[in-house]
Amino acid sequence: MKEQEFLTLRHGDTSVLEYERRFHDFLLFASHYVPTEEHVIEKLRDGIRHELRQGLIVVQFKSVRELIKAAQALEACIGDGHQGHHEVGKKKDGDDFTSRPPLPNKRKSGVFEASKKRGIVAVLRR
Repeated sequence: MKEQEFLTLRHGDTSVLEYERRFHDFLLFASHYVPTEEHVIEKLRDGIRHELRQGLIVVQFKSVRELIKAAQALEACIGDGHQGHHEVGKKKDGDDFTSRPPLPNKRKSGVFEASKKRGIVAVLRR
């Protein structure tokens, strides 16, 4: 039963940290499905909400911690925080966000930087 829950686990309306906690709780029962850190990162990323996953899919993360930090930054950027999931394109009162997170600026150094006023400092491309 727990293995099936692990295989179908999705981020849903929870925060990134809550999703990570649930993922690791179920991972104890189904670790044979993700034998390496790379597989864990891929499975965790694939369960993240679509609007956050779009900004994470092109980055090669070396650790779960890197993935979670980047997902939290994107979550804060699009205004989800701990208030739950909002439909893409819907504007909350007082917020000025667009239907998707801002596109990062590509620098020669390989660093993607989004607007600091939106809460993301930098996400390193690996």
